[in-house]
Amino acid sequence: MSLVFMQLSDLHLGARLVNLPGEFAEYLRNTTREIAVEAFTTARQQSVDLVLMPGDLFEHNGIDASGQLHFIYELAASMAPAPVVITPGNHDPYSPESPYATIAAPANVVLFKENEFSLQHTAVCPVAGRAFRSGEFGSMIDWSSLPPAPGAASVLLMHASVMNAGDGRPRDTVMLPVTTTALEQSGYSYCALGHYHTYQRFSRQPDGPAFAAYSGCPQGLGWDETGIRGFITGRLHEAGAELEFRSASRHNWQRHTLQLPPWQGGESWLRLEQRLDQIGNTLDEKDLLRVDIRGRWPATEKEGLRERVKGLLSRAWFAREIDWEETAFTPPLAPRGVSPLLDEFLDECERQVAENTEEGIKESWRLARYLGHRLLSGQGLPEELV
Repeated sequence: MSLVFMQLSDLHLGARLVNLPGEFAEYLRNTTREIAVEAFTTARQQSVDLVLMPGDLFEHNGIDASGQLHFIYELAASMAPAPVVITPGNHDPYSPESPYATIAAPANVVLFKENEFSLQHTAVCPVAGRAFRSGEFGSMIDWSSLPPAPGAASVLLMHASVMNAGDGRPRDTVMLPVTTTALEQSGYSYCALGHYHTYQRFSRQPDGPAFAAYSGCPQGLGWDETGIRGFITGRLHEAGAELEFRSASRHNWQRHTLQLPPWQGGESWLRLEQRLDQIGNTLDEKDLLRVDIRGRWPATEKEGLRERVKGLLSRAWFAREIDWEETAFTPPLAPRGVSPLLDEFLDECERQVAENTEEGIKESWRLARYLGHRLLSGQGLPEELV
């Protein structure tokens, strides 16, 4: 026998989204709420037996945390009599002052409140879980409190960091570290995880059932959350879970690095246009776009570069302003005839660039031309080399 479930987490309702202007932030917050409504609509249409919500459902220090939890509980109540099981995470931790402690949950909601594991026998299957408590950062999980797994299909629900998982986030985002070995050996059929915002499943064989998974966040909320986001529906068996990732995000974050090609006049502009076209081909009018420009170009070409990049940025729903911090612009060369030594040096550099076929050697001569020109024309070395 198997049961159908939905896994939805890391909504971060009420997040302030300080990396966006006010009107865009408000729009994206409302969009996330709309996506949550759509996810629960999907769950009802699929006759889901169980909803799993492993934390970070709202921001405890965000906008109207109590109102956000009321909204979540309204969605949960719409699933009755199917149980909705919640474990608070590090952004919505359980404490005596949290909305979880002050707002009454619907009858079909199972809420874990302690940071020790406990087992709840829901109407459809046993679910073990633990809450993330305030001040718990950097703690280790006490596995000794985990009840033995029942013999039938069962679920373990938690907000934690599987080591070497996630989406390249810095180490300071590691909360309650766990290993895949610990999850696999827990004895529970499936572990529903929250915290990391990228969908990731863990199984014993590539084509086999999953013993654990992150559903990720349903709507990306920052430049470190690029690409499509969503939630999971699945079918639970005693030996694991068959999972289906469901795309939900309406606005995908895109972040691209634009490495400026070595300056060779028209050829460099051609290569730049090709790279901008590549980025543009991935862009949807609903996307958010950030382009990080790196490299060195002539100062005389900066405005042309600005206009071309702005043309690309204008196609996005929201685009971050151009940041020139990692871009260096070289001053124009001194006119010929000012110094015979400088003319001779520049001629030799240009000859070497023209005659060599290896791009690495050509770039070395271009750099030598740039640095030599600064020294021989009295400008001195650039600040980054001093």
